[in-house]
Amino acid sequence: MNVFRTLILLISFFYVCELSAQLKKGTIQIGADAITNLDVSDGFSLKNWRVMPEASYFLFDNVSFGISGQYRNIRGLFSDWTQKIYDVGLLSRYYFYQRGRFALNLENYLGGGERISTADSGDELARTSVFRLGFGAGMTYQVIPNAALSFSYRLNREKLTSVDLNDFSSGFRFGLRININNRSKE
Repeated sequence: MNVFRTLILLISFFYVCELSAQLKKGTIQIGADAITNLDVSDGFSLKNWRVMPEASYFLFDNVSFGISGQYRNIRGLFSDWTQKIYDVGLLSRYYFYQRGRFALNLENYLGGGERISTADSGDELARTSVFRLGFGAGMTYQVIPNAALSFSYRLNREKLTSVDLNDFSSGFRFGLRININNRSKE
C-alpha cells in the first residue's frame, strides 16, 4: 500500500512541474524497465525478470545518450545454485516518429558486466565476464506532460569471455520514463 501511495505522489509531483518539451535538446530522461527474457536457446521460453534503471540526456532534438545499469539475481528452478548478474553500459535512443502522445524509437546498447554463479553452500561455481551489444525498437505513450510508459523489444548479442561462448538473447521491456526539461536552455 505504501508503494502505491509513493507512486501516486511521485506522478503528481511530476505532473505539477508543467514540463512541455519532452524530446527536445537539454531534456534529462530517467526511468526503469522491467524486462522479461525470451531465451532463444530455450525455444523462446520466458526465462526470468529483471529491472534496469537508466538516465539519459537529449544532446539533440529526438536523440538521447545515457547510461543504463542492471542487477539480476536468478535462483535455479530445480537446482541448488544462484546466479548474480551485474551490468552497466551506454545507450542511445532515436525517436524517429511522433504523433500526439505516441513516439516510436530505435535504440542501441553497448555494455559489459559479470555473471557469478554460486552454490547454496556459498561456493563459487563460475565467474564469467560478459560483453553485450543490443539493438531494439520501441514506443512510448505520454501519460501526463512529462511521464511516459514505454514498451520495447531488444535483441542482444553476448560474448562470454571466460568460457569463449557467443550467445543471443531477446527481451520485451516495459517501463516508465520521466522527462525533466532544462528550462535555462530555452
